[in-house]
Amino acid sequence: MPPTTPDQNIQARIVEVLVEARHAAGLRQVDLAKRLARAQSFVSKYETHTRPIGLVEYLEIAQALEQDPVALLDKILELPND
Repeated sequence: MPPTTPDQNIQARIVEVLVEARHAAGLRQVDLAKRLARAQSFVSKYETHTRPIGLVEYLEIAQALEQDPVALLDKILELPND
């Protein structure tokens, strides 16, 4: 398996924190998707690392989760680098 790049590592950490926040909010993928006015597959694809999350999407997801995007970013940066 090829080594992961720094970009892949940060994407993985972003997803980890967003999934944790979704679970803490008691939301299913479909619930979050409704809040985002998107298909459930959008949430599934970023959660399974099929597609990366851009900055605007990150902000939209944080808002839909009723989370402070800066606080989430702090959690992302706290996680160990692989």
